[in-house]
Amino acid sequence: MVAVTEPPVDGRANEAVRRAVARAFGVPHGAVTLVAGSSARHKTVEVAGDEEALRAVLDGLLSGPTGPGTRGGA
Repeated sequence: MVAVTEPPVDGRANEAVRRAVARAFGVPHGAVTLVAGSSARHKTVEVAGDEEALRAVLDGLLSGPTGPGTRGGA
């Protein structure tokens, strides 16, 4: 889950999501594409790059710390 504080005005929230995902995966902002949900609360993104490296980052994110406000292994 990605949460941003930008308002959903003029695409600002979508860009904030792209920046947050890019930061989390260590890729350039341009490597993250919003593929569905541009006007919805739930969005689908695609991250371009080396599949194995991206999978390793994703696995690390999914197994990260748990606690209030986190999703842990979900």
